[in-house]
Amino acid sequence: MSRHVLRTLAGCAAVLASIYVHAAAFRAAAFPTPDPNAAPQTAMPATLCTGNPGMAGPYPCKNVDLMAFMPLASLGCGSAAVVWGWTDPSTQKEYALFACNTGTSFVDISNPTAPIYLGRLPAHSANSSWRDVKVYQHYAYVGSEASGHGIQVFDLHRLRNVPSPPTTFTEDAWYGQVLRTHTIWINEQTGFLYASGSQEGPQNCGGDLHMVNLSNPLAPTSAGCLGLNGYVHEAQCLTYTGPDTAYQGHEICFTSNGRFDNTDTIGIDDVTNKSAVQQLARVGYPSAGYAHQTYTTEDQQYMLLDDEFDEQDFGFKSRTLIWDIRDLNNPVFMGHFLGTTNAVDHNQYIRGSYAFQSNYRAGLRIIDLKNVASANLSEYGYFDIYPSDDVADYNGNWCNYPFYPSGNVVLSGIEQGLFIVKPKFLPKVSANDVTVTEGNSGARNVTFTITLSAPSTQNVTVNYATANGTATAGPPGTGDYPSSSGTIFIPAGTTIKTKQIGVFGDTQTEGDETFFLNLSSLVNAEFQDAQGMATIIDDDASVPTITMNDISLNEGDSGTSTATLTLTVTPADTQNVSVQWNTDDQDADAGEDYEAATGTATFTGGVATVDVTVNGDLMIEPNEVFVVEFTNPIGAVLERSQAEVTIINDDMLSVTAVSPTSGPSAGGTSVTITGTRFADGIEVHFGEGTHATDVVVIDDSHLTATTPAMPPASLVPIHAHYPMISPTPPMHPAELLFFSDFLDVPAGQPFHDHIEAIFRAGITAGCGSGNYCPAASVNRAQMAIFLLKAKFGSTYPVPPATGIFSDVPAASPFAPWIEDLYNRGITSGCGTNPLRYCPSNPITRAQMAVFLLLTEEGSSYQPPPATGTMFADVPASHIFAKWIEELARRGITSGCGGGNYCPNDPARRDQMATFLANTFDLQ
Repeated sequence: MSRHVLRTLAGCAAVLASIYVHAAAFRAAAFPTPDPNAAPQTAMPATLCTGNPGMAGPYPCKNVDLMAFMPLASLGCGSAAVVWGWTDPSTQKEYALFACNTGTSFVDISNPTAPIYLGRLPAHSANSSWRDVKVYQHYAYVGSEASGHGIQVFDLHRLRNVPSPPTTFTEDAWYGQVLRTHTIWINEQTGFLYASGSQEGPQNCGGDLHMVNLSNPLAPTSAGCLGLNGYVHEAQCLTYTGPDTAYQGHEICFTSNGRFDNTDTIGIDDVTNKSAVQQLARVGYPSAGYAHQTYTTEDQQYMLLDDEFDEQDFGFKSRTLIWDIRDLNNPVFMGHFLGTTNAVDHNQYIRGSYAFQSNYRAGLRIIDLKNVASANLSEYGYFDIYPSDDVADYNGNWCNYPFYPSGNVVLSGIEQGLFIVKPKFLPKVSANDVTVTEGNSGARNVTFTITLSAPSTQNVTVNYATANGTATAGPPGTGDYPSSSGTIFIPAGTTIKTKQIGVFGDTQTEGDETFFLNLSSLVNAEFQDAQGMATIIDDDASVPTITMNDISLNEGDSGTSTATLTLTVTPADTQNVSVQWNTDDQDADAGEDYEAATGTATFTGGVATVDVTVNGDLMIEPNEVFVVEFTNPIGAVLERSQAEVTIINDDMLSVTAVSPTSGPSAGGTSVTITGTRFADGIEVHFGEGTHATDVVVIDDSHLTATTPAMPPASLVPIHAHYPMISPTPPMHPAELLFFSDFLDVPAGQPFHDHIEAIFRAGITAGCGSGNYCPAASVNRAQMAIFLLKAKFGSTYPVPPATGIFSDVPAASPFAPWIEDLYNRGITSGCGTNPLRYCPSNPITRAQMAVFLLLTEEGSSYQPPPATGTMFADVPASHIFAKWIEELARRGITSGCGGGNYCPNDPARRDQMATFLANTFDLQ
C-alpha cells in the first residue's frame, strides 16, 4: 500500500539507485504524525450528502452518503492502514476487517448505521503502520512490515457468535516462511496468496512476489518466488478470462514494480505453473514517480495504474494511468486521467463500471469508466474524509473496500478511523427489442419500452430517433415505417415509458426487416442499452425459416462433453442454406464452463448441427446457461436469433455419516459429518429449518458442526445444502437420522447406546414427556410388544386378539401381542382355571432369559444343560439355569455384577434395552 517518505531528506536520488535500498527506504520512513487538522475523533451517525456543493456533516461529498463513522480509539487502534471486507455466505452478514498499527479489528456492519466492534487480533510481533489483510474462503490472512510478523490466519466463522464484544482474538494459524511483507493479494479462484515486498524468513524473495498455496487454509505452504520483477509493491493475480485467447484460463499476475533496472514498471506474468513462471511483459511509462498499484476492469481488457509520487515529483493532479491489456504480451499505454485535486492517489479497486480510488487527503473518489476504451474517464462522486485541504501529502484515506453485496463501501482513515459510506448511483436506462407482423395494408404499432433500472428521485429525459436497418423509413407505399424523433420524459418515482412507431403493411415478399430506436442526450440517468431493435415479420409468402432447439446436458465431473444444437430449415428441401453462429456467456463462463466457439452451420436434408465443448468439474454451483447466437442467414430467415444451452450441475451434495450419532436435545454437541462435495457456504440443518451452528468445513468430505436444540426422544433428519444455490434443503438424496436423547438417559448412561438402538428400531418411544424411565420395571404386557417388535420389526402386523386370557380382554391394546406370543408357544400364561397372563406383573431377569431365547429360536428350542459354574447365584439346579447360561454364552448378558446374575430381580427398562439389542442384533 503506502510508503511515506520524508521528501525533504537530502540524497534521496542516490538512495533510489538500488532497488533494495529504495524499497527499504520507503518501509523504514516515519509514519506521518497525526495531523491536528484531521477530523474530530468522535463517532458520527448516518448523515446524508446534501447541498451543492454537497456536505455530509463536516465532510465534502458528491453522490455518497455517510452511514456511520467509528474513530480509531473505539477500534483499539492508533493509526489505520488497509481495510478489507467479508460477507458470510450463510448469514449474509457483512464485516469490515480493519488493519491498523496494533493489529486487525473486526466490525459487524450488517446494520451499517449501527456497526458493532467485535474485537481485535493483535499483531503477531510488533506494532507497525503497514498492515494488510485479505480473505480466502472464511479465513483472513494478515501480513505486515513488522519484523518477524509473518502471515496470521484467522477463522472468520468466529465472528458469527462473539458473546461479549469486543474481545481479544488469537490467531488460528501462522505462516512463517516469509516474515515481513508489504502487501498481500489472494486469487480466491485458485487458492494462492501472493505476498509483495517479501523480506526476511526462509523463503523471502528479496522484495519480489512470494507465492503461497492455501489449499489447506490453516496450513499454508510455500510455492516459491516469482523472481521476475525485483521489488514488487502490489499485485493483482487473477484467473484470466479476457480477450487474449492464448492465456484464457491461465493465472496471471499484474505487478507494480519499484525501480526495476532503475525504472518503475508494470509487469504481467503467467504464474499458472509456479515452478516455471513466465513473464509476458514488463513496461515503463511516462513521468514515472513510483508504480504503486494496478487493477483491471472486470472484462480484463483495460488496466488502471496509480503512481504514488507523480503528484509531488511532476505536479500532476491525482493521475490515473490507463492501459490497453487486450494483448497480454504487448500492453499499450493509452493516456491518463487527471482528478480534480492535487491529492496523492493510493489504493483503487474496480467494481462494475466504476473505479473506487482512495486518494489520501481527497478521500474516496469514484471514477466513471464507461468510456475507458477511449481513455476518457470522469469523476462521478466522492467522500472527502480530510476536509481541511487536498494537498499532495500522506494523510487521510489509505484504502477502501467496495465489493459488499449491499453496495456499502468502507474506508480507512489513517488518523480518523473507519467510515461506512453508501454511493448513490444513477439508475440505468435500457430500450427493449420488439417484433411485429407486417400485415398486408394499413399500419400496425410496434411499442418500444424504455425502462429505468430503479426509480429516480429526479425527472429523467432522453432523446430518441429512429434509424434504418434493413427496413427503410418513408411514407406508406415506399417506406416500411415513418421516421420519428423527439424526447421521452420519465417522471421521478417511475421506471417505464413507452414509444409507439407505426409499421406499414404491404403484400410484397421481402423477408423480415429491422429498424432501430436510438437513445441519446440522457439526463439524470446513465445508459445500459441505448438501442432497441424492431423486427418486422414478413407475412406475405412462405419464406424458408430456420428453427433451433434449446438444450440441456449434465456437466460431468471431469473432462469434456459435447452440447449439440439441432437446426432445422423448413421446407426441408430448401437449397444452399447456411447461418453463422457464435457462443456468448450468460451464467456460464467461456474458458471455464465451456469453450467459446464460432462457425458456420450448413444444412443438408433440412438439418444442421452446432457442437460446443462443455467442461466437467466437481464444483457445487447452480445450473448455468450460455447461448449460441445466430447471424447472417443465407437462403432462409431466422425464427429467433439465439438458443440456450443449460449446463446441469450434477455435483450433488450428499451426507453419509455423523459421529456421534446422538446428543442431548438441548443441543451443543460437536459432531463430525461425512459426505461429499462439502465447501465453504454449506448450511446444516437438524430437523425442519433448525440450523446447526459453528459449521466448519475440514475438507470436501468432512465438516464439524454444533447441534441445535431439538425435541427430546426423537430421530431428527440431517440436511446439508448451499442456500445460495438451493434455498430449501436437502440437496442430497438420502436422509441421515440423528437421535435426540431421552431427557433421563444422557450420553454417559451405561445403557444409552442400547436404548438408542431399540428407539431407532421403533420398539419403544419411551415412557412419555421425552423420558425413557430407565429404572422402571418391565411388566409382562410390555414385554410381549418388546419381544415381537425386536424379532419381526416395528411394522410387524400382529394378528387381532380373540380374548384368550381372562385377565387380558380382547379390547386391551396389549391383547394382540400377548395372544401372538401365546400362539407361538413362547408363553403359556401365569395360571389356569381360568387361563391367565398376569399382564401387570414384572418380568424377572430369569424369566427374561427364557422369553428372549424362545422368541429368537422358536418354541421347540432347548439350550444345553447347565453347568452351574457361570453365576454364583444360579446353581445348575436352578429351574432357569440353562437359559441364563446360554444367554451368557451368547454374550447377551454378563450378569448383574460381582459374579451374580440376580435372577429374581425385576428386569428394568434399561436392562431390557440391552437384552433386546444384543439378542436381536439391533444397531
